[in-house]
Amino acid sequence: MHITDYLKKFSGTLMKGELAREKVIEIIFNKTKIKLDKKQVSLKDESIHLTIKPIERSEIMLKSAQILEELHQDASLKKYIRLQ
Repeated sequence: MHITDYLKKFSGTLMKGELAREKVIEIIFNKTKIKLDKKQVSLKDESIHLTIKPIERSEIMLKSAQILEELHQDASLKKYIRLQ
């Protein structure tokens, strides 16, 4: 495998992660009207980690069931089972 092939493969994985993060941000905004930046959201294992103010976190956690339900409608986001 050439280095360019490896980089293309790695690039594709990064794009999937970016698209998933954008979809999460969009769903959270639709449910809560809280606008998040890409830097505030990270996807790890089965969790969505949010680096936000406590007041925003409270609002999102109040609607976490609705947010996760909508996330699970997208096949690529079904693996995420909790917001943190």
